[in-house]
Amino acid sequence: MRTFGAFYKYSESNTLFVVSVNPHKMEDAKKNIEALKGLIGAQALLSPKENVTIEYVWSDEPIGFGAAVNKGYEFAKENYGIPEYITIANDDLHVTPGWMESLASSLETKEVYTYSLLETKKAPFPVEEIGKIGITGPLSPGAYGESGLFGRDFEWVKSEIIRLGIQAFSTDWRELHGNRTILQNIVYGFCIMLKRDCAEDLAQNTGVENQYYGPFDDVSFPVGGYEDNDLCLRAQEMGWRSSLSFHTVIGHMMHQTLKEIFPGQYHGTKNLIRYMLKWEEYTQSEKNVIAAYRVSIKNINELIQLEMSVTRVSQLVDGISFVLTNNPADALSSYDNPMYGSLSDENKAIFDSCKEEQDSTARAKLLEEWILRIAKSNNPEFKVRCAPWGGDFNERDERNLSYQIAHEMDADYIFSVDGDEVPEDRISKYTFRRTIHHPDPDKTCGNVSFLNHWENTNLIRTDYPFANGYTSAMAGPRIWRVIKKFPQKVFAGTDIGLHCGNCPEHSKVKRYDTSIRMRHLSHVRSVDRADKFKFYQDLDKEKNPKLVGLDGNYSHIVRQENVPVSVYNPRNGIAAYMLAYEDEIIPHIGRWFIELYGICDRLALVWTGKWEEEDMEWAKDDNHASWPTEEEWSKKYKTGPSWNLAQLMRLFRVEVIHKELAVIEGGLGACRNAAIDHFRQTNKGTIGWVLSMDPDEIVPQDQPPFTAAVKRMAEVNDVWGWMFRFTNPTNAGDKKESRSETIRMVKLDDVGLVKVEGSVHEGYEKAFNRLMDMGIFPNVQYAPFITVNTGLMRKPKDMAHKLGKYNSMLFNELKKNPLDCGSWVALGLQCVNDGQMAKAETCYERACMCAGTAFLPYKEYAYHLGRKSNLMFKHTFERLGPGHPFHKVCFELIEKLESVFPLQSIIDTGEFRPTIEQDLPDFPYDRIEVDEKGTFFVKPIEIEDAEDRVENKCIGAK
Repeated sequence: MRTFGAFYKYSESNTLFVVSVNPHKMEDAKKNIEALKGLIGAQALLSPKENVTIEYVWSDEPIGFGAAVNKGYEFAKENYGIPEYITIANDDLHVTPGWMESLASSLETKEVYTYSLLETKKAPFPVEEIGKIGITGPLSPGAYGESGLFGRDFEWVKSEIIRLGIQAFSTDWRELHGNRTILQNIVYGFCIMLKRDCAEDLAQNTGVENQYYGPFDDVSFPVGGYEDNDLCLRAQEMGWRSSLSFHTVIGHMMHQTLKEIFPGQYHGTKNLIRYMLKWEEYTQSEKNVIAAYRVSIKNINELIQLEMSVTRVSQLVDGISFVLTNNPADALSSYDNPMYGSLSDENKAIFDSCKEEQDSTARAKLLEEWILRIAKSNNPEFKVRCAPWGGDFNERDERNLSYQIAHEMDADYIFSVDGDEVPEDRISKYTFRRTIHHPDPDKTCGNVSFLNHWENTNLIRTDYPFANGYTSAMAGPRIWRVIKKFPQKVFAGTDIGLHCGNCPEHSKVKRYDTSIRMRHLSHVRSVDRADKFKFYQDLDKEKNPKLVGLDGNYSHIVRQENVPVSVYNPRNGIAAYMLAYEDEIIPHIGRWFIELYGICDRLALVWTGKWEEEDMEWAKDDNHASWPTEEEWSKKYKTGPSWNLAQLMRLFRVEVIHKELAVIEGGLGACRNAAIDHFRQTNKGTIGWVLSMDPDEIVPQDQPPFTAAVKRMAEVNDVWGWMFRFTNPTNAGDKKESRSETIRMVKLDDVGLVKVEGSVHEGYEKAFNRLMDMGIFPNVQYAPFITVNTGLMRKPKDMAHKLGKYNSMLFNELKKNPLDCGSWVALGLQCVNDGQMAKAETCYERACMCAGTAFLPYKEYAYHLGRKSNLMFKHTFERLGPGHPFHKVCFELIEKLESVFPLQSIIDTGEFRPTIEQDLPDFPYDRIEVDEKGTFFVKPIEIEDAEDRVENKCIGAK
């Protein structure tokens, strides 16, 4: 409430403030409100306002964000009537001069931008073309996503806010950018302004029987989180659009109440499951999918490619809308007209009939019948509508016509396809439909990537812009959900619509990467590439380098020298899994399911906790309506996943596997192998990769997009494993982070050669050694991003329990296999954490003795000795005077060593220090030999079965 003085100071005349007070501690709240009244009284003397009223609505306890807003709204309606504009504002905002008037201007704007129009400095479009705006919100440095100010030239914005303060910065920002309103799918609840009619529509259509009359659903979202997503989605379904008031900037302190009073909400993400369950019918009901084509047939090969495209696409969708932009008979005089003689009779008839037919509508009808013949072999109920384009070339308008036709065909989803694109064979109807049935209601626009074939359909281009290393492939939004209340249009592109994209613009929060790849065929023949180059080079008068290629022209299309290509890998499907047990934070698992659902053909969860047979019945019951309620669940099922996790797995079609974590036998490696074996045994030939992530890992937003990179990584041929790099912050509060790396994405081989080994710091080193013994030398590459492992940031009690379990598994592993170098390294790290440096050094020595070709033991031992060396130099420095000739050298050495060998991050485990009292496991020194170069060797045990010999190589461990 300490910021409320600014609310009054920067308010407009004729404003009603309703302060909805739902206190955590009543006495404190009463004192705060009395102080607030005094503050406002003083502010009123300094800057008097006309007709500004402040009312206080009290609750006895915290009732949640949505209910508090609704209670205030209900009070205002009953006592004052609903005003023209309603602002919902958190009490931790730093509002700025003119903020109310500025927000209201976005609700009344006559013109609106998309982000691409703003970035390319194109004109806005009339607001009536997209419906009516009923919701808007500001930019803020304390907001996520596209409402976040720090996402825009971060360093400059941050320095300017520090220099000027948020109030002065907001004024400068408005002067710099003018009044601009951007179409946006979601406005976040920290500050929302609603039009009166929109607010009333929302209040009367919450989908539940609210506790209080108001725009939020205060039943489904009782505390905080996702009620703003729900509000914007309900508004959209009633015909209201949301927007961002780009010229309005306010401050926001973020999650203050949730952090302090409701930490179990995890910043509001706990309501994710409630949100998805509320909208389950919306996301999971059967959808009418229409593929939208806009095609010209200028040569014979283009009809052949179109036939291939329609044949495959019609296996996935329910209908096709088609805009024909030329007379197909033009192909009869093209450079490849000799191919006419090899066509089927049906395809010849298309060209012959179009040559005779002068009416464009009649020609479109001929093509409609041709498409229908192809498609009905896959689906007798298939629908096709084809229309001619009668104007000059304009890619944007032509595409919008095809989308309009799809709307008229009652499409629920539109799939934009070009005539030279064919979906991979891996994409079945189930895979395609699963992709569009994303359980998160906000994920309604799917990105599709492209394999650009060159010279033949076995080679694909891998240079820019066809791919960007392993970071991403050429991709773009192609599948989107139709908003029934108003048509969605494409507004981007040049004056003649070039580079407009294939999809109406969606906010980032709505977009997601899918597993769908299209095989692009029009670059196979050099003659087609030359024709395309000339067409675009002559037509495009703007040639924006960001859109056409690094050279600022279309020369990448006709490049002939040193063209980077790779062999097409059709087995590029991904299956992902994660391990989970009773103490996992469910929203973290949900975050990964959302992230991985689109790019993975299959998801699995390995439950590593207890799960008795009698508690598994729900996992075998397809009728989830018969499941117990959330309140009944824990009473009926004493073991196994919780109700929330079970619902997540059901919604995301996650295959559940039970493999209890055993301290004595197998450890984490056995749990991971349970998933790999499951995928291998049930693979139908389309899954080529297995990916594993842990719930407590995240990929920061400043990294290359994770899903785009993983999808691109799955397209390679010669790599057997992808090494992920991690930073590992701890709970010690010293801001130090260790770094580690481990293979997290591997090829799924058919015979089971690739398996995980190790109880704790598990990896694939022994599996890869076996491959090398067979003459196969597996290539391992680094993934193009760095992941953060937050698993070491839990409370000391939790970390003591976790590390105690790991300690037991390491000791059991080393008793069973004392030559396991990875376990010795892991135990050495634990000894350092416990302050047992001598024991740590012994562990590292032993790891090096049995390392074989592994680098990790030597690396960790070298780091340990480097830190030890630095300590010795520090002791040296303390004993030197400034005049000593070694004084400066010693100081520089210390600085250098500290930068190269930073201290190991320490995990706070309270009083728990297991290795202090433990004796290290025995080590078979009698089996270690060393050659004249100082290289260690392990003497083999002579046994009959070579598979039972002790493996002594490792690549690395996390």
